[in-house]
Amino acid sequence: GRRSVGRQWLITVLAVGMGVLCRPPEARAQKAGIELRFDITDRDVDAAIERLQNYLWTRQQDDGSWPDVIGSHYERKVGGTTALCVLALLEAGGKKAMNDPRMDRALKALMAAQMNDLYCHSVRVMAMSQAYRFFQRPEFAAQIVSDMNWLTNNLPASGAWGYKGPSPTGDNSCSQYGLLALWEADWAGFDETATVPKGLTLRQNDKAVDVSALWPAVARNLRASWPAIERQWISRVRPD
Repeated sequence: GRRSVGRQWLITVLAVGMGVLCRPPEARAQKAGIELRFDITDRDVDAAIERLQNYLWTRQQDDGSWPDVIGSHYERKVGGTTALCVLALLEAGGKKAMNDPRMDRALKALMAAQMNDLYCHSVRVMAMSQAYRFFQRPEFAAQIVSDMNWLTNNLPASGAWGYKGPSPTGDNSCSQYGLLALWEADWAGFDETATVPKGLTLRQNDKAVDVSALWPAVARNLRASWPAIERQWISRVRPD
């Protein structure tokens, strides 16, 4: 299907790039006549990851979020830091991090963030998809659907993303994040063949909004977007 084709070319590009950039250091060193000695062990790496996790937790605010940053255009990246921290902690800590009471507060803060930026929406999809793979909570699904609706609206005609969503003049950086968000959501079960339960609601402006009604349009956009994405990323040399 179209989705499998999209996956195949993405995996091929990544594989070729990794093959070129990541040749075994031992082989390169042997060819250069250099003897390598690795003093850093897996235990050292695990300890460093644990220290970084502990540091992130110390920076968490009372409401469960992490401080927002100001972007390159002097725009506040609402919820972006929180999304990145949640994603990092879940990637590194797995189910242990998911069961931490601090993560529950973090996820509530993340879902409450009123985002205004492609990067933030994309990373929230990645983080919420990670959380959903551990626990299939309706509120997680509702947030993923809502963000995917934002990410795929007009995507079939665009095939790329800019700072404010799908755009035919989008750049590589934004488009990379948009595509990775769809990938993570797909891994969590939110692909164009999926069905979502009725009655999924989100609190928006102090009102309960039924977002399950958005899913049919999201699924149609996903099915229709791969040709445009392929045109943008394979058939066209992007200037940036």
